[in-house]
Amino acid sequence: MGLCKCRQVTNLFCFEHRKNVCEKCILSDHPRCIVRSYLQWLQDSDYDPVCGICLRQLDQGELVRLCCLDLFHIECLNERCSTLPEHTAPAGYACPACNLAIMPTENARSPIAELVRLTFRDAKWAQQLLPSRKSSLVMTAGDSKLDYFPTPTPVLNDKVQQRMSTIDSDLTVGSPRTQISIPASAIDTFDRML
Repeated sequence: MGLCKCRQVTNLFCFEHRKNVCEKCILSDHPRCIVRSYLQWLQDSDYDPVCGICLRQLDQGELVRLCCLDLFHIECLNERCSTLPEHTAPAGYACPACNLAIMPTENARSPIAELVRLTFRDAKWAQQLLPSRKSSLVMTAGDSKLDYFPTPTPVLNDKVQQRMSTIDSDLTVGSPRTQISIPASAIDTFDRML
């Protein structure tokens, strides 16, 4: 563990600049650098900054950093994924270097995950892997950050609706020494989340 220049604790380490970096600073200050854990640096400080697909240097062309932190040329990854059959399962779209998923899961909210979704949003192969239309990608005005907000869809069955209608205004929980009072509105909110 170490401190990034922005004072955030991190275990990520830039091999090129030989310093700790957080995920936010990777995108802003180290977009073409090999970044791994500090432990990986100690085990093997040799690195080769080349694309794992075409073996060209990473200082040429546009790059994408996957959630596994591996770097590739966008065109190389697009070409590789486009050659897979249309019926390929999501697990088939994996990082060529480490075999982790190329497309982040729907609940991944890191800056790197957001950038991967944004990079491949127009790629035909990625359409089945991107979050459903119920979810939305929202770019904040005047800001380069991308925030991902899934749209919740509450589902209330008959039992939950019946229980919500029979709850008293307050509910007391616990023994006489540890009684707490829970407002009915909090219980309603909790039940809606079920």
